[in-house]
Amino acid sequence: SMWIVNRSDVYDATLEALTKHSIAEIARRATEKLQKRRSTLAVLVPPEIDMPLHEIPDHSVEDVLGHPLAPFDAVAFFARSWNEDHRASSALSLTRRLLEHPPSWMPNDPELKSMAQIFGTMLTDDSSPFVRAYCARVPLLEERDLERAIKHESNPFVFGRLLQNPGLTPELFEEAVLRALEAPAMTT
Repeated sequence: SMWIVNRSDVYDATLEALTKHSIAEIARRATEKLQKRRSTLAVLVPPEIDMPLHEIPDHSVEDVLGHPLAPFDAVAFFARSWNEDHRASSALSLTRRLLEHPPSWMPNDPELKSMAQIFGTMLTDDSSPFVRAYCARVPLLEERDLERAIKHESNPFVFGRLLQNPGLTPELFEEAVLRALEAPAMTT
């Protein structure tokens, strides 16, 4: 439980449940994290990137993506990297950013649509289950991307992460459970 509460990509609903945990330290940490997320006072400054993204050395990518206010253009850039660690980190970075410091996007914002498209495509098309598992947690995936992933994902770990996505409708959840029951490999 402490591992879950300390993750940067843990959803508010999970934190709310953990505020009632029987271990006081876990409940305290979950409460603290929720209060921090819901605070209107934010004094973070986005990272300064003093070189073109394509010139950032591999060992410095995490300095950009690991920042709570990682720029969306950097997240999108590293989502297209040949390096699976960069792609997974970009999905984790986006999820963290959306959960901890949500932008004030308008419903048809091009940046919102672009991010949803990038990570929706990665969810089903990336060759790495490691990357797909991180993409499955991105909270802005569209229903059609989740549906396509539920129908075609064969990796049980990725499939389990899909079931945790808050965008999953009750109908898609039911379809996923039925699929898992029909495919014993999904439940191992």
